[in-house]
Amino acid sequence: MVSKIIDGILRLQQKLFLSLDSSHDDVRPNVLEDLLDNLNELIVKSCKTKTYRDFNTYFSRTDQNEVGTLEYNTFTEEDYKHAHKFLKESSILKNKLYNKLKSDNNRVNPDEEELNASLKLMKINNNEFKSRILRASERVSLAMDIGGTFIKIMFKFKPESKEYYEYVKSVYTGYLDCLSFIQQFKYEKQIATPRNYRNESLSQMLEFMLSIFQSFEVEDGILTFKYVPLSDLDLVVSTIKEKNLHDDGKSINLTGGGAYKHFEMLTREFKNVKKATEVICIVEGIDFIQNIPNSIIDYDLDHRIPRIITMEPLYPYIIASSGSGMFMVKVSSPSEYNHLNGSAISGGTGFGLVNYLLPLNKPREFIKHLRRGNNKLDSFTEYPMDSFRTVNKSEPYGLSTSLGELEVDFDDSSKTKDEEVTAEDLNKSVIDMISYNTGVLAYVVAKAYGVKRLISTGNYICSHTMDSIAAGFAYHSDVYDDRSIQLCFPFHGAYIPTIGCFIKEY
Repeated sequence: MVSKIIDGILRLQQKLFLSLDSSHDDVRPNVLEDLLDNLNELIVKSCKTKTYRDFNTYFSRTDQNEVGTLEYNTFTEEDYKHAHKFLKESSILKNKLYNKLKSDNNRVNPDEEELNASLKLMKINNNEFKSRILRASERVSLAMDIGGTFIKIMFKFKPESKEYYEYVKSVYTGYLDCLSFIQQFKYEKQIATPRNYRNESLSQMLEFMLSIFQSFEVEDGILTFKYVPLSDLDLVVSTIKEKNLHDDGKSINLTGGGAYKHFEMLTREFKNVKKATEVICIVEGIDFIQNIPNSIIDYDLDHRIPRIITMEPLYPYIIASSGSGMFMVKVSSPSEYNHLNGSAISGGTGFGLVNYLLPLNKPREFIKHLRRGNNKLDSFTEYPMDSFRTVNKSEPYGLSTSLGELEVDFDDSSKTKDEEVTAEDLNKSVIDMISYNTGVLAYVVAKAYGVKRLISTGNYICSHTMDSIAAGFAYHSDVYDDRSIQLCFPFHGAYIPTIGCFIKEY
């Protein structure tokens, strides 16, 4: 069923790669659009399943009558084989493009090919850490990080089959590599292509696949993740009861500021509820995650391209946690950490402002609008940046004034030079303002404290905010002419405190 789609995706990627040595520039935008359409079709077909339907009944107000009428796709052995082929060949094509572009720019570093290794399936290979997650699942029903905007939940879920579970992980990993290929190609050739918004369920499907990608296998199921708005705390309580997610012999573990605010209410609803401070849980979570292969990336600051890494030695490092607000903590050992600073300006600020501008209908819907906007409202530095090391100086690198090009005429309406301001452009400027500022602050603090690794976590982190944070980080590493500080993002970034909360022994 999906075999032909996967073959088509790989064919289109190969066509784009070969076009680098030709003069057929007019063909590339059409091929890119076809590639995006094929990727979207693959995601949609992959999620038309009972597992996807069941997953969306957890902590959701989905209409049960509506989901019960869906027809489900079935997958053949050939489909499963093609998913593995997609995983493998998308990685090869991405790395071929990466190395060719670096070679063409005369910036080859033979050590970087290994650093740019493919995204791979995250599996706990270490027996000690396998045992740790299994022991935790025997004593904990679920964990929740209750923040100022969202609740992040780690809970047990059972996919329809082991084969489908592995299929989803392979398809999603190949999808990420394919998007990385597209991003590199578009930047190199300065091609802008419209996004496909015809299927409004696509973002929800990708959230499902991400949750499967991040999950841990345990006996009789998986431990996976979901987030919901804080306003849906009552829905979380009712879902736990209706789905029998809590065994009275186990505990419900809480962290985050809301763990203290809502602790009494939750202890009235459930037995054996425990809480722990967020910083302790983040340190526990990082310590656990960094032992899982392929679970952490850093940014090649020259090209702003993510790479799989291992963190050895782990300590010291600085955590920059971006949720509703932002705080930074220096961690010197599993038991030694110090709060450095923070900011009230972070995800909650962006979410609130963008919701006022648009408004939004769903959590994190601002991401969809980001892709429609551009940085025409922002001002960028005019310093002679040719001497700077960063090759990928695409916006918001060099951001000097957020909304600096927004001219206000009090007798008329807000306009830029000759162009109407759109809500999407304002959305992008606001989110880039916060993300870029986070990257700048992170770099300056790490340099001031002499720490060579910064780990960025929190539910504000997504693919777009990661790139904007990296842009601010890269620009200031150019200003100080110091690339010795490593910027890292765990794949479980939003759920690091939740994981630490789940595995912590109270």
